[in-house]
Amino acid sequence: MIASRYRGSLAVWLLLIAYASLYPFAPLRMPGPGALHDFFAKPRYIVAFDVALNVVAYVPLGVLATLCLAGGERRARGAWKGALFGAALSFALESCQLFLPGRVASLYDVLANTAGAFLGAAAFADPFYPVVTRHLGRWREGFFIDGAWGDAGLVLIGLWLIAQLNPALPFFGAGNIAAPGETAPEAGGLETAAVALGILGFGLFVSTVLRGEQGSLRVTVV
Repeated sequence: MIASRYRGSLAVWLLLIAYASLYPFAPLRMPGPGALHDFFAKPRYIVAFDVALNVVAYVPLGVLATLCLAGGERRARGAWKGALFGAALSFALESCQLFLPGRVASLYDVLANTAGAFLGAAAFADPFYPVVTRHLGRWREGFFIDGAWGDAGLVLIGLWLIAQLNPALPFFGAGNIAAPGETAPEAGGLETAAVALGILGFGLFVSTVLRGEQGSLRVTVV
């Protein structure tokens, strides 16, 4: 029962990682003669932000994969399953990048992703589980709606926040209402109204996943 509860969240995160790893999906090409050598070679430049992003993106995957794959087994064994699942997924997606000229496949990305999945899975192993994870789980059940509906709401909130990081989209916006270079006051007013209504709708949605009436308004405003 516990495993099936988190399958939807795991599927959403899998699709999100696959989209981020393989976009743009075309055009496709056969890997060049030196593709495998470049895959295992050390990159010329290692950007700390990219490494950190690769690690962080796979931490939730490790958590969700462990919750889905552990079943009735011991937590430690389930954690290893979650970490190995993340490593296998990363290797598969990086291999697919060999066929995309706009992406750079690297074993170092696989290692960073695997480290993130391992950190997420380690949340269910001692000594981290009894000290932190168990208390976070109790806090989540007491603060938000419990069960699958609460999980679905938290996933949608997370996706909305992640979408704000896309530089191609207007920050907190609902679309480009004004034309490029438009300076008319009416256009600025429409943009402001669109942003305000979008954030208002998001705040109302947040309030629906909070448990109880006391404190909900303060949390929604934050």
